[in-house]
Order: sequence, then C-alpha cells, then structure tokens
Amino acid sequence: LVLVNIYWLEADNWKHYICLFIIGSLLAISLSLRQNLGLAFILLWNFLIFFEKNKPLSQRIKNLLVINITWFVFTFSWIYYLFIRDNIVGLIEFINFSKKFSTQFAFSYPSLSFILKPFGIFKLLPYYLPLIFLLFIIKYLFDKNKDWRVISFCLIALTGFMTYIYPNSELLHVYPFLGLVLVSMIIFFLTKRGGIVKLKVIITVVIFLMIGIGFYLTLFREYYRYNPPYRFQNTSLSLPRASGILVEKTTAKNLISLSKFINERTSKNDYIFSYPYYPMIYFILERRNPSKDLIYEIKLWHQYDHIIILNEIKQKKVRYIVTSYGYIFDSDISRFILKQKEIFKNESFKVFEIPTSK
Repeated sequence: LVLVNIYWLEADNWKHYICLFIIGSLLAISLSLRQNLGLAFILLWNFLIFFEKNKPLSQRIKNLLVINITWFVFTFSWIYYLFIRDNIVGLIEFINFSKKFSTQFAFSYPSLSFILKPFGIFKLLPYYLPLIFLLFIIKYLFDKNKDWRVISFCLIALTGFMTYIYPNSELLHVYPFLGLVLVSMIIFFLTKRGGIVKLKVIITVVIFLMIGIGFYLTLFREYYRYNPPYRFQNTSLSLPRASGILVEKTTAKNLISLSKFINERTSKNDYIFSYPYYPMIYFILERRNPSKDLIYEIKLWHQYDHIIILNEIKQKKVRYIVTSYGYIFDSDISRFILKQKEIFKNESFKVFEIPTSK
C-alpha cells in the first residue's frame, strides 16, 4: 500500500488507474485480515487522496471513486462468501463476538511517573515517541512547501500504530508499527529542509538507541513474549510441516513425541481436538479441527458455546483430545475431558481418549 500510494501512483494514463485499483484491493484485503486496521486505513486513504492539493479536485474525486468502488466490491465479496451467502446470522455473530472481544481489555497507557524509575524512560519511549512525532506531522500539514509523499508515509505509520495498540496497549501491540514509525521519523527529520540541527541529532540518537534496546531485549533477556530467548531456540523441529524451524530443546522433544503418538493412532486429516490453547498442533500434526473455534483459554476468545463444540466432537467421532497448559476449568469441555481416560503424557501435553460408542 505504501509503495503504490507514494511511488507508483505518480504514473500517468492507464497505469494510474491500475494503481488505484491495486490500492482499493489491498485495502479490502487489510479489512478482511484485521477489521480495525482495515477501517482506519480506508478512512486514511480517503483523506490522503482528497487533500492532496497537487491534483485538481475533479481528478481527486475520480481517484476516490475508483478506490472506494474497488474496496466495496472486494469487501462485499468476502463478507458475502464468508458470512451471508447461507445466513446473515453468521455475520451478526461475528460482529457481536468482535464487540465482546474488544471490551475485555481495559485500555491504558503507561504512567509518565515511569520516568522517575531507573531505566523507566525505555518503557515510555515506544509509547510516547510516536505521539510526540504526530504533533510535528500536524504542524507540518500547515506548511506551504510540504512534501505530500512524506506526509503520507508518516501518517500511514502513525495510523497503524494508534489503531493496532487498541484495545490492549501492551508492548506486543506497540511493536508491529513501531519500526515503520521510526523509519518515518528518520525520513521526516533528516530530509526536511531547515529545522534545528540539534533536534535532528537527538532524534537520530534516540531512534538508534531504541533499535539497540530492542535487539538486546529480544536476544538476551526474557522479553520475548511466549518463548524463551532466541539463544535457547537451537533445536530443529524434525516434523514435515515444521522442517527448518528452531525451537527450545524441551519443546522439540515434546512435540516430536506427541506427533509420534498421534501418528500411531490416527491417519492424516483425521479429527483431533486441542484444548484449551495450542491451535498450531492441527497444522503441525496434519490433523483436522472438529470445532469452529481454535482457542478456549478465555471465555470471550471463542465464539461458540461449549455444548455446540461438544456436539461437533461427537458428530465427527473424535477419538483423541490433546490438552496443553492445564485443562481443568469451570467449563463443559473441561468437565467432559475429566471423564475420559488419559493415555499419553509428556512435559507439555496430555492426550485423552474418548471411548467409541458400541
């Protein structure tokens, strides 16, 4: 989207309209992948196209028509295919689920009091530096000799950052667009004519300091969210679909032993059931998921009621349930598992067998 909007959109004649078509298509894809980002970006592109004063108003309106019509056609197509070709109830359920999911986290920002703690500034920088940068961009919007390509690039990064951080403001949700924000800052401050030389130097030092801190935390400290530091991920996962992936030695041993056990009991594309988390085992073990959902760890993270899921397990004659990270909860599925026979166990997984009905 960035490349097409900033570079290829300058093409003439029919190539220009092809670029507009590509932008509309990519915006529709972004909406299908992550709805809050998709909505933010279609609004942003309408702003970027309409307020670019270098083109006559009639041309800007034509550009907007091509982008929005393309976006609408592709968006309606995937919504129709996934949700409303059989019953519009599916779309309503999806929207309601998204609403519930977005309200389970209380949005918060780290307090400025962190600056008084040792190294607290390093926690504040990823959160507040983009907001400070936004003030510079807003001021730049009112300059007479502004470069609209620079504005576009910076606003894309900032919009992505501010959208992605909601509703859960933990650092994991800051990072995806933080790199693009830092690149935007380099472009903005180092290419902008005039300005304060000292400020440019300070910004450059801060950016490279943040990059260095990021590498340090990821490689040498326990700050990689789900897994141990990269230096411990040194064992090849010798399974067909995971060939070449390095994981921690214990994880590799547990997944390989689980795979061997499942392969002895089932065939490819047979159904198994993973509870409450670990959806990747369907892919790694090449087995099918009987349920419409993947994650059951938190009530609001699965869309369908446990009774529906248990009925699917019964209808599809699932024989084996793989559990991970604990499985005893106040839920119908958990109570069902407790009635089954445990037939396999390692450090990460347990497998329960559902007896076949006579």
